[in-house]
Amino acid sequence: MIRKGTCVGVRDRSGKELCVGDLVRVSDGASQLEGVVCYDRGRTEFYIDAAVPVRLGDIPAARLSLVNRNAPKMFELALSAQSACNLGAVVHSLDAIVDHLQAVAWDSSKGTDWINQHPAVRLICEQLSYLSGGRTYDEAYAICRVHAPEYLAADSSEPPLDSQDYAAISDPEFKLTPPEAADGSTT
Repeated sequence: MIRKGTCVGVRDRSGKELCVGDLVRVSDGASQLEGVVCYDRGRTEFYIDAAVPVRLGDIPAARLSLVNRNAPKMFELALSAQSACNLGAVVHSLDAIVDHLQAVAWDSSKGTDWINQHPAVRLICEQLSYLSGGRTYDEAYAICRVHAPEYLAADSSEPPLDSQDYAAISDPEFKLTPPEAADGSTT
């Protein structure tokens, strides 16, 4: 299994071997891109998760530089994610930031609230919210409730489905008709 810290067999321009989780910079002279080295299980290849993901094998070593191995530049990563259009890339950035914050929290006895409320986490979460927008929280929650009846049946803290759940869904792709009750009415 490929994990954070696994070396990927690629070196940067100074000869340092890159590992999963490293924050790297790709530069072509005119522009540069920063991202985290990741592994795609589906394609079995390494890539740099940035605003535009790049296959690591496609980048000459002369254009690669290790930015930070032990502590990602989370503020820069959070800022660079603000122009991202790839939800998956932003999630990987959040993962790298939270990994770093958890290590800091462990070493300094800071709690979960400190991680959850960290400015870099907030900024990444805002971008995730922006990219996944288009529907309200209530509609997204209703869609998930209607499409997960087994979960609702197993979780006694969730109220049963009713006509309001179905009415809250305006997106035709996810709209379902409420089932009829034994008496012919809808639930």
